[in-house]
Amino acid sequence: MILLLSIRFYFGELDSMQCLYDQISDPATQCLIEQQANDNEGFSLVELLMVVGVIGLILWVLIPIGLRTRIDAKYGVVRQNCSELAAYTSQWAHQAIMAQDQQESFATLADYYGSLAGLYHAPTSGPAPGEWIADNIGPSNWRQNRDDKNSIQMKIISGRFMNGKNPTAPENTVENIIPRHSPILNPFTNVDVFAPDNFPFPKFDGTPGTVPGAIAFGGFREKKGGWVNYAFVFQGTNNTGTQLDGPDTFFSGMNVHTIEGLQKGIFAARIR
Repeated sequence: MILLLSIRFYFGELDSMQCLYDQISDPATQCLIEQQANDNEGFSLVELLMVVGVIGLILWVLIPIGLRTRIDAKYGVVRQNCSELAAYTSQWAHQAIMAQDQQESFATLADYYGSLAGLYHAPTSGPAPGEWIADNIGPSNWRQNRDDKNSIQMKIISGRFMNGKNPTAPENTVENIIPRHSPILNPFTNVDVFAPDNFPFPKFDGTPGTVPGAIAFGGFREKKGGWVNYAFVFQGTNNTGTQLDGPDTFFSGMNVHTIEGLQKGIFAARIR
């Protein structure tokens, strides 16, 4: 806008000089007007620097705002992903508990949720260890097997009887019940939230291995025999840790080892 106004002022001034030139017949005066018109051709260095400075200032203000808005939008998608996972987790837990031997089994709904939070049962008191949903190292009830070697085994659940055997693992994982045509994607990596690329893990070269948008699941029993609160938490762009109980692993004060940290996450269930 400033540049356009400067151009309009410049050409307006030249037009005025041309009109004045046409009205004056004195050669000396015409020569003086021509010289002044020639002196005003183009922009001065100061004017150009002012325009460039104003444009630079505008970009300096707008670019960080745009980047921040884009990142905040991705955080919104991650929260939405966690809400979808909460619904699928509930569906998985209810299907699994209905499939267990109803006469002999004593595993509860809280135990099934606990198997997703780093345990084989619900936490008896205080926090569960927590678990990355994309963890591809140990047994998991989150992820389906991804190779012919069947390296990812499902986690057994204490008190779950099947065909007279205890404990046993459920038949499916949470990922198995999510429709394949609509996978849940991490907006920061654009890959499935259960894929190994979304598992924060220290790299061999010493880099932290953090993954913005990576999701973990935790639980906390308020007191022995009391309610268990389960929630999802996730990593942010500024986090530097990968340990589930670390001080700088999760976004905006979230964590899996305190009730306050879970309450800052995305609610999944509150059950006994």
